[in-house]
Amino acid sequence: MTVYWVFFPQTSPRSSPGGRMEHAPNLFVPERALQHRAKHKTSRVYYDGVTRRMPQPTQNFPKADRTATLHVWRRRSADPVPDSTDTPDELWTLSPNGALERSPWQAR
Repeated sequence: MTVYWVFFPQTSPRSSPGGRMEHAPNLFVPERALQHRAKHKTSRVYYDGVTRRMPQPTQNFPKADRTATLHVWRRRSADPVPDSTDTPDELWTLSPNGALERSPWQAR
């Protein structure tokens, strides 16, 4: 399974576009990225997926806070890559103590 996501540094304004789409081969990578960005305002980025031959580039996220979210798409290998305008499968948020909370996507 491949996981695709778009990071939104803050809950508001929801109408503003998020960042570029990132992807990884598992759920662990985006979970840690969301938690790290919200806490430290910096993180590795995965625009080219997870690469082992060279270190992942890092990026600053100065507006990130505990209200940051990920719009997440889950895809199998035969499925097409989603577009950021496609309806996400899940919305990932952080609880007040920083734990990941996954919820099915509902029309916003």
